[in-house]
Amino acid sequence: MPETVIFNDPTGEGKPIELKAFEVDGSLPDSDQRRAKIPEPDPHYVDLGMLYRLAAIEKVRRSGVTDTPLPLRCAGTWAPARTTTSSSSPPA
Repeated sequence: MPETVIFNDPTGEGKPIELKAFEVDGSLPDSDQRRAKIPEPDPHYVDLGMLYRLAAIEKVRRSGVTDTPLPLRCAGTWAPARTTTSSSSPPA
């Protein structure tokens, strides 16, 4: 696993954000369960800016600016990719 992870702004406007890779402490009683919840990277994922924005929030959180937790809710919809059809009706 790399020691640092770099998040690039897909718009090219912001500076890259570099964060130290997070390691789950193996001495925790639920460390296996925590590791199992870390998703595998999707090689086909195209970042349209969400990872960069989340990295910016994480950078602030790790900087110790405040002792107050940063409440964050990520909401969105997921839908399977639609295939192009010759019909004018929407896919079922």
